[in-house]
Amino acid sequence: MSRFRSNDGEWVRDAERALRDALTGEAATITPSTDGLARIRQRTATRPRLWPRWFAVAGTAAATAAVVAIAVLASQARSGHQPGTPLGGGETPSQTETTPASPSSGSPSSTPSASAATYTVTLYYVGVRPDPRQLLFEERVQRPVPADKAVIRDAVTALLETTPSDPDYTSYWPQGTTLTGATVHDTTAIIELSMPETSPSTTPSEVPTSPAPPAGLGAISVQQLLYTIHAAAPKVTSMELRINGSDVTTLWGDTISEPVALAPAMEVFSHVWITSPTEGQVIAASGSGPTPVRITGKAIVFEGTVNWDVLRGDQVVARGAAQTVGAPEQGDWSVTVPLEPGSYTIRAYEISAKDGSITYLDDKTITIQAATPTS
Repeated sequence: MSRFRSNDGEWVRDAERALRDALTGEAATITPSTDGLARIRQRTATRPRLWPRWFAVAGTAAATAAVVAIAVLASQARSGHQPGTPLGGGETPSQTETTPASPSSGSPSSTPSASAATYTVTLYYVGVRPDPRQLLFEERVQRPVPADKAVIRDAVTALLETTPSDPDYTSYWPQGTTLTGATVHDTTAIIELSMPETSPSTTPSEVPTSPAPPAGLGAISVQQLLYTIHAAAPKVTSMELRINGSDVTTLWGDTISEPVALAPAMEVFSHVWITSPTEGQVIAASGSGPTPVRITGKAIVFEGTVNWDVLRGDQVVARGAAQTVGAPEQGDWSVTVPLEPGSYTIRAYEISAKDGSITYLDDKTITIQAATPTS
């Protein structure tokens, strides 16, 4: 048994008894003189008290601290608490959502800062080009930091409500679809959506949306949702999806497994992305000459080669190739191109090893704005 506690509090009475015995023993060793009392009275009557005020205050504080310490120890003894361990339980409640610890490859973290007014949320959209099939692209948006740090709820809500800035990207989730529930168990998110009802005769592939999804886009749309959640909370790698209260086993003609696992990036990401500049970005010219424009992106390409060009109208003003890691890994690529003021289209793509055609194209329109002359 610890020397600091007893089931019935006996150690408090033992301490009192030991202190009383020690004081009694010390008193017994003192032999007073016959005139001691008279001399004490003489000194106190002729000399003023010389104790400084701070000594009195310190003595009072020490006495108070001692009383508090004894009271705390006594309280802990009665409650069965051992001194040196935290008071008030050590249990951490389970979370319905998790704040991300670190981003996965290609998925920037959307962890909000405690002091920031906004934070970056990564959203995934489906490319409209069947190039050779419709795959995922990412965009990043700024959102107010959710008061409860519910980043999964916020990311899904943003995906359902935000129109992509690039007209070559889209989302097939019907307008009016809302999130009604989001919980996390280990690495699985349970997502509940409310989707506009359709008539009983309508097949899943004919659920009205804007634009209407053709059959075969259910699986990529579910991956779009799951990758958006994964970007917000990287520990989440699978999802159970419920729509209008029912578990989803098919969507728009595609069979949906449960839980849905993150598909390999090479299977669901478009192989070439341009991440900067963004669609429609206006870049201020750096001076009277060409402005260096840094183009960045991500790619999953054969032998790590990303092809790019820059067009002004129909004229190619620059072209080249950038290197990154080879498939199946997704790697970063970048290149800097000097551009005069004007409007441009930046393109990045992979050259088909089969026939030399352009595949997995991503493009952005930008404007280099001439500097305002100073007087």
